[in-house]
Amino acid sequence: MEFRWLLFVLISSSVVIITKSQTTTKDPDWSDVVVTMVGTEVTLPCVDWPLMGSVSINWKMKSPSVDHWKLVLSANERQQFSGAASKASMRLVDSNFQETGDFSLLFVPKMEDKGRYSCLIIQQEKKLREKIILLAVLTVSIFPSATLPQHSTLRLMADVSPASAISEVTWLSPGGTPLRLAKRTGGGVAKLPQIRPTDQGVYICQVYPKGNSSTHMFPFTVDLRVDDINVASFTNISHSTQISMASLTQTPLTLACPPKRGDYVLLFWKPPDSRNTTTLVYGYDRWRDRTEQSKTHAQLSLDGPLSTPKEGFFSFLLSPGLNDGGLYMCEVFLNDNVFSQRTLLSILQVKARHSPSALVLTCQYTERSQVKRVVWSHQNQSRTLKWSSSGPGRLSTEVPLSPTQDTAGNYTCTMLLRNGQAVKAVYTVKLPPKDTHTVLHTFGGNGNRQACVFPFVFLGETYEGCTTEGRSDGYRWCSTTYNFDKDKKYGFCPNRENTESTTSVSPPHPESNSASLLPSLSALLLLVPLVAAVAGVLLWRQKDISRRGIEQSLSHYSGEVENIYENPEDVRQTSPQGSVYMDLKPRGQDDVYEELDR
Repeated sequence: MEFRWLLFVLISSSVVIITKSQTTTKDPDWSDVVVTMVGTEVTLPCVDWPLMGSVSINWKMKSPSVDHWKLVLSANERQQFSGAASKASMRLVDSNFQETGDFSLLFVPKMEDKGRYSCLIIQQEKKLREKIILLAVLTVSIFPSATLPQHSTLRLMADVSPASAISEVTWLSPGGTPLRLAKRTGGGVAKLPQIRPTDQGVYICQVYPKGNSSTHMFPFTVDLRVDDINVASFTNISHSTQISMASLTQTPLTLACPPKRGDYVLLFWKPPDSRNTTTLVYGYDRWRDRTEQSKTHAQLSLDGPLSTPKEGFFSFLLSPGLNDGGLYMCEVFLNDNVFSQRTLLSILQVKARHSPSALVLTCQYTERSQVKRVVWSHQNQSRTLKWSSSGPGRLSTEVPLSPTQDTAGNYTCTMLLRNGQAVKAVYTVKLPPKDTHTVLHTFGGNGNRQACVFPFVFLGETYEGCTTEGRSDGYRWCSTTYNFDKDKKYGFCPNRENTESTTSVSPPHPESNSASLLPSLSALLLLVPLVAAVAGVLLWRQKDISRRGIEQSLSHYSGEVENIYENPEDVRQTSPQGSVYMDLKPRGQDDVYEELDR
């Protein structure tokens, strides 16, 4: 019983698999495919070997919408007559078909002539051979016309019926380049926006049949011309409500475009606070996948939220500079329609510069036409700031040098638009560091070994730490007052790279390359005896330690020697007993490291 049940299951599974396989891999019920256009003479091939004896041929036709066959034409060696489905243009290619074996049918089709055709060869009242041919009709539509005005959008539409007859339709440009195609059942649409005279020529529509076919591909040509005089005009323009917005410099923002699927997009720009004409700064054609971008807007990209350019939806991402404000116009083109979105953009930034007596904070803003008010404020709201303006779009306030607890903190410039939108830029003024452990004493220079003052001003710029700016020799230095530009007091920051030569280095200056070369050579000459002296001291000390039996490693003392590079004053504060240390004493051009007696 169990064996019979297992056998039944296996047989049932096999039947299901075989049935499914036959369903999915079944070939079309035709042996050949022919694709033609309405009004173009076509031949349905039916060729066999020459036959002996009495032979007759029957051509029948079945439309896609019906289930029965209709007689088209019947002939034998003596006569030929037409059936109910015959057309006036239908005839056999060769009336002597019995001797040549060519039973092909020729006619000029209409759209209703599409469908299956049967070529049935009969000999002595017996079916000798039958061939089923599927006739498909291609329709090509061209818009706007075969002669195109410049800058118009060319639309090449190809549709094949019945759609089951083909696997693919493609278009080639006059140069042989494949055009992008929006596929649909039985064909597709290819577009070429902004047509130019260089785009004219012969375009080829290639139709690839499905299933059995004696022809791999059917080509059809279309000759297009571009009008040298007429230019397309777009009068159907839809405008969206204008957007007013503001942003800080270098802060990414979105420039919106109309939420419409388009063929291509153009972005125009009018500079801020000017009456200049608009210029094209970005263009993208999704059908050609071609981008045009102005060098003035290199920071502009087609990467806005929900932007899928190749699908026809656009928005831009901009990281603006101060002068990138103004009026932006995004225009999306679809066939003969235009959708427009305008954005008025104001940009805000804060710049800081140092005068001899104060830190000057200037609030700069562009596209003043939509700005209602600009104000400066301090984090301490009870403190009143004084403002001044050196020109349109500029508002300044001053912070005294050497900031105190009252003057330090956040300074905020607020720009308010007429639509109520506000944007703020914050500049922070810091207090000098109070931690005594971070005090950095200098070497050399003219600062009399005073500690570095951070931040300090050099050539109008603020520095929060030691710098090599203004030098060509790489030595790090700092100002010993808050404003080097005013006081000219400086010293060199202690580290292993520059302490040996700090006393012979010239003051910092952007053009001190040649001036600092000779002192550097002097430092190298002084380094040689210095190294020899250190080596001698270490050797002598090692012998002295072994003689006295002190069980301490030399590395302990070398650690103390290294401390001189970080803070020499700390070394001098340690107990001198049992220690060897180095001291750097500035003495003009003859400064050297000297060993001190224990």
